[in-house]
Amino acid sequence: MGLPESERLTSILWEDIPPGAEYGPYEDVARHEDRDLWAEVYERRPDDEGATIPPGLIPVYILRALRLAFNGIPAGGVLARQTFTFSRPLRIGESFQTTIRVAEKYLRRGRPYVVLAFTIRLPDGTLVAESHKHLIWPGREPIGAHP
Repeated sequence: MGLPESERLTSILWEDIPPGAEYGPYEDVARHEDRDLWAEVYERRPDDEGATIPPGLIPVYILRALRLAFNGIPAGGVLARQTFTFSRPLRIGESFQTTIRVAEKYLRRGRPYVVLAFTIRLPDGTLVAESHKHLIWPGREPIGAHP
């Protein structure tokens, strides 16, 4: 029996990720259960009782899409930085699509980096959020072996 989706790791190497590659769109739905899990961890505020998903759940949806695109998260990878731009809240029950683009690949201090650009849109094309995730990605060569 394999690992559950939330724990699955991938062995895709930095050298094997083509710059400019696009993945998705991956369909998802903003579920009430997501909001309930959020509320268990964080205090509910009076203004947080509406029918929208907290913006802090967007990284969860992005991670779901990343796992689908790469059949897991990179084994040995490190999150170096992540930025978000929020355009509108997701409402409970709304369907949305997440696309991923390999925005950049580079070496920095001997470490292989991948910048993934995530876009979340409603089926009609309305922009919900964008994110850029900078990852130190595992490669064939050990850290320090790159020129």
